[in-house]
Amino acid sequence: MPIPAGPPPAKLVVVDLKKGSGRPAGNGDELSVRYFNFAFEGHQVYEDSWRRPAPPFVLGGGQRVEAWEDGLPGIRAGGRRELVVPGSGATFTGAPEIYVVEAISVVRPKRSASAEPTGSVERVSPTGAKPSIAVPPGPAPTKLVVRKLKEGSGDRIRRGERIGVRFVDVNYETEHVQDFWGDGQDADAPYRFVLGEGDVRKGWEIALPGQRLGTRLELLLPSRLAYGDGAMRYVVELIEREKASLGRAG
Repeated sequence: MPIPAGPPPAKLVVVDLKKGSGRPAGNGDELSVRYFNFAFEGHQVYEDSWRRPAPPFVLGGGQRVEAWEDGLPGIRAGGRRELVVPGSGATFTGAPEIYVVEAISVVRPKRSASAEPTGSVERVSPTGAKPSIAVPPGPAPTKLVVRKLKEGSGDRIRRGERIGVRFVDVNYETEHVQDFWGDGQDADAPYRFVLGEGDVRKGWEIALPGQRLGTRLELLLPSRLAYGDGAMRYVVELIEREKASLGRAG
């Protein structure tokens, strides 16, 4: 991959490395991609999902980092882009970083015939300060550990519902931190996904069903229940649920 020369950019830089084919991606499209990202300085690799594609996500749905939301519209299936992210936009590290993202597919999702009408949304106001996150002492977990930090008062969430959460996590091996907690106005734009459809790591699919809205959990996931890139520690707070969900395309 081409490594930019000179100082880091002051704003997001998008470079097309390979043109794809088919319709360009737009908000509301479901994208399947493979990617890796690394530090602008020193080139330390933070994430590598090139051989094991990440779960599909909906562009414009707040499910991925801001650099993807701003840098991937217009990409076509088979297309490859380099995203050079300034420190101010680097959600994970706070330092300039680079993503290389290749689109495997770009699909306009179809509404499930059995889905209820949308609009039935239950939400709680996020409360409490952002938790600090670090690799805990001791060995990495070999099985799922779920600790309840705060009990919510909302309805219990179920598979098939569209869920909104805020979370922070850290990788046991690399100590790489992700921050989707949000502060101020950002707290009103949660990370959203459909529970039970493989949109998130397997440990979440096991731990979250049946929890009440407003609950805050600490989750320790072995690598096999995360994305296979090492054991993970998460703090997750459930703040939104939508009874109706969009079915997958096809």
